[in-house]
Amino acid sequence: MTHVAVFMSENCYPPNADDALLVAAFRDLGAEASPVVWSDPPAQHFDTGIVRSTWDYAWRSSVFRAWLESTAGTLRLFNPLSTLLWSMDKRYLLELEGSGASIVPTVCTSHPSVDNITAAARTKGWSDIVIKSVVSAGGRQVARAAAEDPSSIMTALEKTGVTSPVLIQPFVPEIDHGEYSLIFLDGAYSHAVLKMPAIDAFLVQEHYGGSVSVSLPPAEAIAVAEQALNLVGHPWIYARVDLVVGEHAGPMIVEIELLEPDLFLRYAPGSAEQLAQVVLGRT
Repeated sequence: MTHVAVFMSENCYPPNADDALLVAAFRDLGAEASPVVWSDPPAQHFDTGIVRSTWDYAWRSSVFRAWLESTAGTLRLFNPLSTLLWSMDKRYLLELEGSGASIVPTVCTSHPSVDNITAAARTKGWSDIVIKSVVSAGGRQVARAAAEDPSSIMTALEKTGVTSPVLIQPFVPEIDHGEYSLIFLDGAYSHAVLKMPAIDAFLVQEHYGGSVSVSLPPAEAIAVAEQALNLVGHPWIYARVDLVVGEHAGPMIVEIELLEPDLFLRYAPGSAEQLAQVVLGRT
């Protein structure tokens, strides 16, 4: 019998709706499955693990990275270790852009300061910008700033963490129309949701007042997501591609999540069973 650990963070235990569905799906398929807090002492009897709601990793990324490497040495991990490590650092966006993917325009500075960020934005002609830590989760290290206002940038840096590299992007006003999250399982498009920000906000996560609804994205959005995933040089069995549709630029990728994305399984009947089957088929 396969013994599966469904990994989550302490603040996501007991399991949320998606993780509970996945645990049940594994059990229905004859596996022994348990929700496991990744930062607890390691359990010895698992032979397979799937990284799910480990959403506190961004605040102790070095500890989490070491845990991933250690865990991958003792059980079969999904997504695979190389994929998880690649997805941890959002500078992968620059790699994808260089390979031809359509992403929200992005620059990176390893030494964030008001002067460096102002200079980078000025070079690109951006006045309204978004600053993101390269290691972040759930929008908690993402801030909007006015590129020519030093106090605005300093406030954003204090939120994102001034000691870490940051990504700089132009604010995309089309976020007012929502951000699509496209879910892919076992190499194929599965389902999607549309995440809407609260009024006068730009972050779409529900803990910032955003809302989620089942949605059918434009065909061109699915095509852009598929193209980008084909450019990822690491294997995966689950993926989430977040994108916005620009008025002139068309679909632009915000992130490709291969580490711990909310897969919105609860919005797509049968998707938890499909994911469980894929994992067990690869074990």
